[in-house]
Amino acid sequence: MPQIEIDCLLRHCTDQEIKRERAEWQAYHAVRAIKGEPLKGTFNFQISGRGGVNIGQSNVQLFIEEACYRAATRIREKYGKEICIVPVPNSEGIFGNKAPFRTLKLAQRVATLVGSPAEAKDIIRWKERVGKTHLGERARSVDTHKNLIKLNGKTEMKVIILDDVVTSGSQLAAAKAVLEDAGMTVAGLCAFAEVMDKGQRSDAPSWKLTARNPYSINDAMDNFLSKLG
Repeated sequence: MPQIEIDCLLRHCTDQEIKRERAEWQAYHAVRAIKGEPLKGTFNFQISGRGGVNIGQSNVQLFIEEACYRAATRIREKYGKEICIVPVPNSEGIFGNKAPFRTLKLAQRVATLVGSPAEAKDIIRWKERVGKTHLGERARSVDTHKNLIKLNGKTEMKVIILDDVVTSGSQLAAAKAVLEDAGMTVAGLCAFAEVMDKGQRSDAPSWKLTARNPYSINDAMDNFLSKLG
């Protein structure tokens, strides 16, 4: 699979051998908030027009709104307003289930903040209930994800694919491949956070372009056959 590049706001350190300092704790709580998980404690975050605010469970929506605002600003500056934001579905984003999943709600808010004619569309969903990759319930393979994705629509606008947290990048790569195979133009990839490699640390929130080389069995086989030939 060719290398992909993703705009990421937060760097999340999960290395158990590193003693968490302020930046690590900030990213840890922020990722829980983005995923809709209950907060364990508080973290300080710069909120536009308010300065540093201690974010806890009672006011977590302030952080969510700020994260969506920052994503919208980044997307608008890089790609303009004539875009369609397509979210990578959470595990509950199953085809046939009409309920909006969490990343779809985030994408809809981001699109609103980008401004018209930007829109968010529910274009890809899972064919069936899938396990969570971060719990080891699903392989981090582009091919595995591609086989589980089902198209739920189409757009003529250029696409920005949005994810909550990037680890290997396999879900983003699979979504990109499926949309492009269907004739859509993917202009960029964006995520609220990325999981850092072992030994790397979190830092202050800011947009950085991170690269991933997600694993694809098909690409590995093609490479192997090309060497034989």
